[in-house]
Amino acid sequence: MKNIYIYRHNDYAAIRAAYLRLKIPKEIPRVIPLKTMKLYFIGVDENLEEVYLLKYSIKKTILINILMGIGEMFNEEIYIIDLTRYDQWSIRLITKWIKGRILK
Repeated sequence: MKNIYIYRHNDYAAIRAAYLRLKIPKEIPRVIPLKTMKLYFIGVDENLEEVYLLKYSIKKTILINILMGIGEMFNEEIYIIDLTRYDQWSIRLITKWIKGRILK
């Protein structure tokens, strides 16, 4: 089985989620921005399931259909974890913090 974490904005949160899946306790020292629409292999967890990251820029439903179609073509089971809801949360939090700092 292949676990693919898809997201739009927050590279750190996506990498951290993959590290938690792999049970790597170390803190991520520095995050290099990942390229859009490139599939990154992160590792293999204790159940021998592969973990990938994918930063996307197209519509989410199109991307999910493409990934599921590729999985069916190669007889692979694919589990997609959507992290975009956390992207929106962090952007809203940062925006509120910046507005609060400007209005003071």
